[in-house]
This record gives sequence, structure tokens and C-alpha cells, in this order.
Amino acid sequence: MPWLADSFEKAGDRTSAESTLTESLRIFPRSVLLRIKYAIFLGSGGRETEAISQHNIAANIDRKQALGWEYLLKSGSVNAFLAARNNSEIALPADLLPEAAVRHYLDDAPPNSR
Repeated sequence: MPWLADSFEKAGDRTSAESTLTESLRIFPRSVLLRIKYAIFLGSGGRETEAISQHNIAANIDRKQALGWEYLLKSGSVNAFLAARNNSEIALPADLLPEAAVRHYLDDAPPNSR
């Protein structure tokens, strides 16, 4: 469901993106990924107080996962891996849950590495 919100946001439809995120959180209220995704969404719209609240809820559920997802979503998988390797309080991308969602946010391999 976070990638549906991503699609709406890329299309410039922030209203549908937010509706998707809030409905997803209604169904999965303890999803750290959804909480961090929503926090980033809110922050990008200038709603810092709400963003901090969502981030705090995610951190209260699982701080290590929250930091890992935040790094992955904001900085990409390579930078998230490097940050986690240097800070044991951040989950490695390979340790994030749900595992299937991680693949959606992995960096593309450079063309010459294929």
C-alpha cells in the first residue's frame, strides 16, 4: 500500500496519497513502515508537528525499524546500509519488515554492474 501512495504522490495527487496512507494505517496501525512513510509525507507538506507525532509512534513500536525505514526512504538503500553498518541502532535494509516491501525501495544497480 505504501507504493500506491507513492504513485499518487508522483502523479501530484497528494489528497489520494494521504487517503491511501491513512486508510492503510487504519488497517495496519502498528506498521512501522506506514508510520514512517506517513511521517515523511506529512513533513514534505510542511506539517512538521504531525510528522513528528507519526515518527514518535513508529519509534515507540520499534525504534530500530523506524530509523532503518527512515534512512531507506529518505536516502536510498546504499546509504541506509552504510548508516546501519556504522550505527547498531539502525536496522539494516535486509532486516526491515515487511521484507517484501524493502524490494520496492532498493536502489537501481548501476548500468555497468549488470
